[in-house]
Amino acid sequence: MTAEDHCPETLTVGVIGVGYLGTFHLQKYAAHPAVSSIVLYDLETVMARQKADGLQSVHPLNVADSLEECLEMCDAVSVAVPTAVHAPVVEQALKNGCHVLVEKPITSGSESAWALVGAAKEAGRILHVGHVERFNPALQG
Repeated sequence: MTAEDHCPETLTVGVIGVGYLGTFHLQKYAAHPAVSSIVLYDLETVMARQKADGLQSVHPLNVADSLEECLEMCDAVSVAVPTAVHAPVVEQALKNGCHVLVEKPITSGSESAWALVGAAKEAGRILHVGHVERFNPALQG
């Protein structure tokens, strides 16, 4: 099964947690041609609105007032919240039918990590951990 089996040609993507790492996700989505719109959610709603207002994006940009609202609007999400809350946020995203890219580490323990793998399989959704440095050409030998 490939990503094409799961995903439409364009996606509404969400960024959950728009602090330091979430801002990088937001910037990449803002420039990506396969993105149709972007939804931001952060417990710090004022900060999320400031990030949205300060971003140059060719895509519509919305700020959700709750995690549930964000997930209802999205096809896929990046989760860039503190590791201690990765498991419940990712699990909720998968249950709502979202594909998920979660920052590393996936969770704070292997038991909860395997539970998320099972939840992704059950939901028929893609779950990926953001180990982007693995793909950095400068680090490949």
